[in-house]
Amino acid sequence: MISAYLVVKFIHVLCSTLLLGTGLGAAIFLFASYRTRRADFLRSTAYHVVIVDWIVVAPTVIVQLVTGIWLASYLNVPFNSVWFVSVLGLFFVTGACWLPIAWIQFQLSHLAVGNEESMESPSHLRDRKLIRIWIACNVLTFSLLFVLFWLMVFKQGMATPWFE
Repeated sequence: MISAYLVVKFIHVLCSTLLLGTGLGAAIFLFASYRTRRADFLRSTAYHVVIVDWIVVAPTVIVQLVTGIWLASYLNVPFNSVWFVSVLGLFFVTGACWLPIAWIQFQLSHLAVGNEESMESPSHLRDRKLIRIWIACNVLTFSLLFVLFWLMVFKQGMATPWFE
């Protein structure tokens, strides 16, 4: 008999896999399209990345939060434990780091339609600056996601209270 715990845990792990895999794949494709220096490629890729963010990434983030809190509650993890406070804090900091990424991707998806010029033109200086910010935010966000994965696997500090 499969328990509710195992079903929720499976959904939680599946969503974390989708979140990391989709995010990493989208970042690789968007960066590769930028490297072509073709505004039309970048615009098209960014447009599809924005759609994937709404269809896959946003729902998995919500499911991650709900299933994570349910699992912690089911396992009687104190909500004031070092582990829970760290995980929840990192979850929200990671989300805050993702917001500029999503905004930049949306901006890039709206490059001038029909503008097939090279990304080397002076009119694209703003877009190159946005890409640099986007890369920095992605590095930070994926680093935080790896820390979250580490905490999920090793569960350090589950019983240690952060505050009383």
